[in-house]
Amino acid sequence: MNLFSRIGKGRARSAGIRRILSGHHRYKGVLYLKSLLTSEDQYCAVEAAYLLAELLPRGRYPNQEELTGELIKTLLIYAESEVAEYRRNCLIALGWVGTEHEIPTLERHLRSDPDSLCRAWSASAFLQMSGRLPNDILREKTCEALAFCIEHEPDVFVRGVAVETVQEIWNVKFGLRSSAVEARDQKAVDRGASRALKYLNEEAKLNN
Repeated sequence: MNLFSRIGKGRARSAGIRRILSGHHRYKGVLYLKSLLTSEDQYCAVEAAYLLAELLPRGRYPNQEELTGELIKTLLIYAESEVAEYRRNCLIALGWVGTEHEIPTLERHLRSDPDSLCRAWSASAFLQMSGRLPNDILREKTCEALAFCIEHEPDVFVRGVAVETVQEIWNVKFGLRSSAVEARDQKAVDRGASRALKYLNEEAKLNN
């Protein structure tokens, strides 16, 4: 019986694991999660990867670069899973630990993933990267995909998240609040999307 099977299910289980990993044996916990990345139980592997992606940026560990590299490989594998929940978790986690090399994967899911939350979390992952990667790189590599999403995305929440991401990465304001995005406020999102698309198109012209 492993750690995941001993501690409840769902949110209660994740909270229990986080309590264990917040103690003096955090590095042992990190190594334990790493060992689960190759588990034949896909749910277990994805859960371990998600939690490891939360932990690694918060501390300094021996072989951290190697640990992060192995984690990213696992996240990329399960980002292509047929199970939408697995893809969602991995796309979120890539925002926490991914590099510019993972941006094309996030772009692809933003444009064409059949699950709307996967598309939303792909846009959100760019926003999470904003604190770790230089914004000039993010602007160059995400402008086209975000503009495509804002112009063509049918889901109001996904478009709202994309507009929020543009506001953060380009440090501009289009008058769209997070509360309006969460509430799926069609008028507010449409207004912000129109401003964001105009801005991105102007940016693209300047850079060509």
